[in-house]
Amino acid sequence: MKITLLIAFLSINLCLNAQEYIVTKISGGTAKIGTKLIKPETELKSTDNITFSSNAVKLAMIESATAKNYFAQPKTDLTLTLKDALFLGKSTGTRGGFGTIYTIIDFENIFKGDTLLILDNELKLVNKCTMFPMNENQFFYIEYSYNNERIPKKLNFSGDTLIISKAELYKVDSKPISDSLVSNYKLFYRNQTTKMSTEICELNPVFIETSEIKDEISVLIKKFNPENSEKITLIQQITFYLNTNYGRPEKENLNNWLEKEFGVE
Repeated sequence: MKITLLIAFLSINLCLNAQEYIVTKISGGTAKIGTKLIKPETELKSTDNITFSSNAVKLAMIESATAKNYFAQPKTDLTLTLKDALFLGKSTGTRGGFGTIYTIIDFENIFKGDTLLILDNELKLVNKCTMFPMNENQFFYIEYSYNNERIPKKLNFSGDTLIISKAELYKVDSKPISDSLVSNYKLFYRNQTTKMSTEICELNPVFIETSEIKDEISVLIKKFNPENSEKITLIQQITFYLNTNYGRPEKENLNNWLEKEFGVE
């Protein structure tokens, strides 16, 4: 009788202490709880038994209590409790600038380092740096490796706004190319009059379609509804999620995209 009560107590205690998670994305296959297919917005507990279709399946999740980003992926056994498949996601930080550049350091803060995530296939930056004026003879360009060649791509601008467009960047001889075939990016400033090019920094841009992440961000917005929490908290959570899963967004690019797609102002 005592053993039965002890087992019951431990089972109840385990359930009460189980962490809860909300799934934002499934990649590499499928996963189930019993016969129920796991989808974005599915709520899971750390004690749930999960069956993965293969070792390549990965679940992206946020913990309900702390809003931390987690992943779940099997190592050997395809059926295991969620807590045995969990690992914490790591953020790569944030991009400074708020869309305006005043010094060469601002360029480096925005471009240099880890992956620069560009939403909606275009990044616009206001250039207030007097060292690098923009006109027909003075401009920025990105150089990258493609098909065993170094390809220079002049960046468009409008007034003092520098524009990096996926459609224009990945075009060679007027034909579109796949960004998966491109590597080793570098940002330069060119003075055509003096024939001098100045290397600003290396960079690693990643353009992402709205359709690829809109459902995931919708889950976060439902969880951290701006009507129920401060806007800055919502944006911080979305920024951290994007950092962990895709790359570091530029702040103004992210803010503009959130306003356009979700009405978050």
